[in-house]
Amino acid sequence: MILSGAYTCIARADEIHRRIGYTGGAFPLREFLRTEPTFELRAAPPGVLPEGADAAMRRDSAGALVLYNPRAPVQRIRFTIAHEIGHALLHHAGEHRRAPRRALPPREAKREDQADLFAAELLMPAWAIDRALPTDWREHGGAAVDFERQVRRLAALFRVSRAAMRIQLEHYLHLRETSLGLRAGAVEHLR
Repeated sequence: MILSGAYTCIARADEIHRRIGYTGGAFPLREFLRTEPTFELRAAPPGVLPEGADAAMRRDSAGALVLYNPRAPVQRIRFTIAHEIGHALLHHAGEHRRAPRRALPPREAKREDQADLFAAELLMPAWAIDRALPTDWREHGGAAVDFERQVRRLAALFRVSRAAMRIQLEHYLHLRETSLGLRAGAVEHLR
């Protein structure tokens, strides 16, 4: 994904956070959807979603309808809904169905990556993870022995799956390392 695409995903999620006053923890998806009359959310009746799909989004001139699989775990439903909201906000095509990535052409796979990044940033932004981590853990870059414990704790706090939180926490640590490394490098250069 090119940097501008990533920036757009993060910026859109950040706009929503500011607009609804999100300060961390479990993102209030239902509250957000109440503020967005152009979004409609419905549990998909059996047989409506294609085999293996978690959700589908249809967009028309009135807005976007997100159908989701109500039999999936709540954490997966939340991520899937946020993913479909990402499609609605970032892409202009009329319909999206969450499908296995390996079956997609490159352009569609890129859109799926963008929707995933948007969902991750909406539900568990780096700044909220930073606030939720213990200071000593943060300052030491995350102890490997404690990593899975933090994943479990944060996944529960943000109401996302452990798999999603593991990926986002790895991104957070990389971002923090890179950011601190760049600052340290800049300081060394000035000496």
